Amino acid sequence: MTLSKLTRALRDQEERLSVLTDLADTFSRSARRSWGYSPEQIELGRRLMPIVTKGVAGPSLPAALASWYATVGRLPELTSTQNRLNPPDQLEMEHGVVVIYTENQSCAIWGIRTEDLEQDDPPVVVTHDWGSSGADWQREADAVSSFALTVGLTELCIHGGRFGCSGTISRDIKTALRSTLQPAPVQPLQWPPEVAERDPCFLVDHRMVVLLDDGCLFAAGLDEDVDEHLDELAAPARIDWTLYQGSSRIRRLKPR
Repeated sequence: MTLSKLTRALRDQEERLSVLTDLADTFSRSARRSWGYSPEQIELGRRLMPIVTKGVAGPSLPAALASWYATVGRLPELTSTQNRLNPPDQLEMEHGVVVIYTENQSCAIWGIRTEDLEQDDPPVVVTHDWGSSGADWQREADAVSSFALTVGLTELCIHGGRFGCSGTISRDIKTALRSTLQPAPVQPLQWPPEVAERDPCFLVDHRMVVLLDDGCLFAAGLDEDVDEHLDELAAPARIDWTLYQGSSRIRRLKPR
């Protein structure tokens, strides 16, 4: 995959899911047959929907959600490195929303309102407060397919692809990277709720995809020297590297 493809406007479900498949081709070492859920599991999810929604919805799944499940729904690098895409036959409803994605400590959940389930590519909402009295749902994405790409890039950057790196950065480094890398037209997750202060983004060049957050970054790279590449882009400031995940273990970066 040419990573610069991520900088193009992705206007519909087909284009977004195609990019997810390209990312899987580029970064996954798993056999393609293991990437998605089986048609039987997806069909079971459809048939369980009246039970999940207590009769509010019929036996169906939005087309974009079913396609997401079928293409890369079981691929950890794109769905469950940090948080978890809920399996099609294990969906649950919380306060009128069918939950499809769960934060790793259940601090936040994302889902589709029951009244939107009949849409092919419905919007996705998020809440970090769903006590017994209800939940304050906020719009996360205008479409499931857009949300799928957000999830894929988030999980991929944290997983790291062929080189997983995490680093602490200053405001100057953040500005430098924003000025030298291309922005991806994909919105990072709107969680934690102080997103306005965080101002996160995905940045891309021909070698890597970077998730840039308030004081840290994660990157998925095509090579094993992504830290050196990012250090060059951040110079004269310095990224405070902590550790990276190689193909078989986690180890500390070599001292410079």
